[in-house]
Amino acid sequence: MGDVASVHTGSKIDLEMVDYNKYHFDLYEKAMLKQDLNPSNYTLIMK
Repeated sequence: MGDVASVHTGSKIDLEMVDYNKYHFDLYEKAMLKQDLNPSNYTLIMK
């Protein structure tokens, strides 16, 4: 479980796209940091 990165939200409804993008980036950033990588050195492209 030490390799798990998670982002929690208290939302009871589907997230708006802007909120989804925020949480998606937060999760990406946490996952990169867990691997000792600097997220600033990478680009996250959402399609």
